[in-house]
Amino acid sequence: MKTTRFFLLFVLLQSMALYNVCEAGEIIPVNAKVPIPNDISIISPDKTLPKELAAFSGSWEGVWSDYATATVLIVEEINTESAKVIYCLGESMGLYSMPPSCERYPAKVLLDNLQIAFQVGETLHYTFSMEKNFNQIKATKKSPLDVIEILMDKIQ
Repeated sequence: MKTTRFFLLFVLLQSMALYNVCEAGEIIPVNAKVPIPNDISIISPDKTLPKELAAFSGSWEGVWSDYATATVLIVEEINTESAKVIYCLGESMGLYSMPPSCERYPAKVLLDNLQIAFQVGETLHYTFSMEKNFNQIKATKKSPLDVIEILMDKIQ
């Protein structure tokens, strides 16, 4: 019985991380809680870029399971060597509270694996791989403590 209650509470908390329901019943998508800059400039990829890389262009959203943190990745520009990305995190809802943040990062394009990757600080590494449907990317966050993977959905 305790296990069932714990599981139901866990599912409810995960659902709350993905959507915020207002008093009027309006559902607000996850990116409404993530700070997004006003000066976004998404440049269409060159037509000669492989479609698996060109598909990264645009905005993606997901929720990291470790702190139930909403996240948005915006790929403003991409070519065969590098990408310009904006990486935004909502307020952490886990054990450790962190304020929302949004930063621009230069990313490397890993052409052999059709991935983009960037680093935050000295120990936090992000890698993004395109899924076969081109509507999702697999995000991998590596730190000295763990490796976490999530799927992010295309939003624009």
